[in-house]
Amino acid sequence: MYNPVTRASVEARVTRERGIVAVFIESVCDDPAVIAANVALKVSSGDPDYAGTSPEVAKLDFLRRIKQYEAVYQTISEAHLSYLKIINVGSQVILNRINGYLQSRIAFYLMNLHLKPRSIFFSRHGESQFNVEGKIGGDSSLSSRGMKYARALPDLITDNIGNAPLTVSIPTATHRLYSANTDKVVSDKVWTSTLQRTIQTGQFLPYNKLTWKSLDELDAGVCDGMTYEEIEVFESSLGADCD
Repeated sequence: MYNPVTRASVEARVTRERGIVAVFIESVCDDPAVIAANVALKVSSGDPDYAGTSPEVAKLDFLRRIKQYEAVYQTISEAHLSYLKIINVGSQVILNRINGYLQSRIAFYLMNLHLKPRSIFFSRHGESQFNVEGKIGGDSSLSSRGMKYARALPDLITDNIGNAPLTVSIPTATHRLYSANTDKVVSDKVWTSTLQRTIQTGQFLPYNKLTWKSLDELDAGVCDGMTYEEIEVFESSLGADCD
């Protein structure tokens, strides 16, 4: 929406619809490095606008478009509107009249945008004592083999990404995430669940440690701490009681 007039037109149209709220989103880029990265991504991503066009010509055309937008665009500043203004792909974010769950989730998503690709590696926590005993759930510590894995994990990551900055997440369930971040990183962190086996798995990694309960394994309920054989017997007894 190029100016207050067009935004007012959209606002007026939306207010006629029951249960709909307009949220305006504005992206501002004035950092030459961010613009260059954005242009390179646009040109190299197979954008249909530039099908059959050389990268050099596509780049010049895209830069020309930016100049045209700059000549006519008026930034959003109307205090009564709900809007998100994202500056240089998240280096600064301005929120105005953002209310409720959905608008907050949209804001969270947009604040985590990035231009460069990330490499993602998957692993799982080291073998736990419950793994050895064939039990599910629980909060058991690592077995001796699990501790061996935890000690080997730093070298495993270094062998794959070298000295690149790293954000690591070790959830409790089967999938564990290792994300090598190719952008500038404020600080390296290791994210684990709140359970012992994941905290112990990450303990030898030379990064700041943070726990996040959302990474915990799903609760097994009344079957927590049981083996699969015990669960089978338990479920059979339930069926008998129902009969």
